[in-house]
Amino acid sequence: MKGKYAACRARKDCTSGRARGVYEKVPGSNQWWIRYADATGRIRREKAGRKGAAIDLYRKRKTETLEGKKLPEKFRRGKVSFAEVARDTLEYSRATKVPDAYRIDRWHMETIPRARSGGS
Repeated sequence: MKGKYAACRARKDCTSGRARGVYEKVPGSNQWWIRYADATGRIRREKAGRKGAAIDLYRKRKTETLEGKKLPEKFRRGKVSFAEVARDTLEYSRATKVPDAYRIDRWHMETIPRARSGGS
């Protein structure tokens, strides 16, 4: 079949006249976004700019997903407990602040867990 969309019809991504995974978040804004699933299956969205750039970026991300390049397996960090954050904060406070400020920080770190648990 000849015509303007002959080559496009052969590809799966533009059979309806729109590129798959590319959308304009606010119609008329000319700011295009892409939506794709990464190698782990998580849905990701990225702002891409112009429509042509968005189509190119979508193809690039899908290729990277198939190759497993974009995101490593352990992309997310493990959870950090409040106790770890409090301990690091107190170490910083002891090393950089005056003794009275450290004493106040230590008191806060002791009273916050009690307030969270409902104790007085």
